Amino acid sequence: QSVFKEYVSDRTAKKIDKKAEKGEGMSENNLELRRVIFGDDGSLMLLGEQYYSVTVTYQNGNMTYTRTTYFYLDIIAQYIDASGNQAWTKKIPKKQVSESSYGFSFKVMPYNGFNYLFFIDNLKNLNLAKDQAPAVTGPNGVLMGVRLDKTGDMQKFEVFDPRELKERIDIVDADRLDANTLIDRVWKKKVSKICLMEIN
Repeated sequence: QSVFKEYVSDRTAKKIDKKAEKGEGMSENNLELRRVIFGDDGSLMLLGEQYYSVTVTYQNGNMTYTRTTYFYLDIIAQYIDASGNQAWTKKIPKKQVSESSYGFSFKVMPYNGFNYLFFIDNLKNLNLAKDQAPAVTGPNGVLMGVRLDKTGDMQKFEVFDPRELKERIDIVDADRLDANTLIDRVWKKKVSKICLMEIN
């Protein structure tokens, strides 16, 4: 149950405690399964993401307007060992919020016994403590990476900051070029160029 109290505000943590006192189950709301990764040893990893959108329609005179806000939130990773036992569950905190879904969600790349996850994030979340909620990021954040191993050990690192070159990247659309390389495009206004990311 402790994973649900990680990377949340004090207010949310208190709500979770109250539910536990009442004997109510705890779970991530709006959780969608994004990827199932099968290990060579018969194990598997489930990767889910907390996602939802809110659409507001309003009128101004004779005109009707609609606005949709997209929320791509925490990633939940769950590891099932070769015997079918749930070994561990980890929360990877993020809070992507925008009226555009460009570049949101995450990309996963299994390599050399690890699973690498990449997503746009707020730089403030690089060294986030477990009693802190993640800061919000829009589509112009920093490209972050998380390395996750079979024991649940998690290491977070900054890949690069597209804002330094006034560029944007949609990491979700990246393709695997070979065992340890992703190929993607970065955009600067209406001009794009190829970007290669190699895992060492």
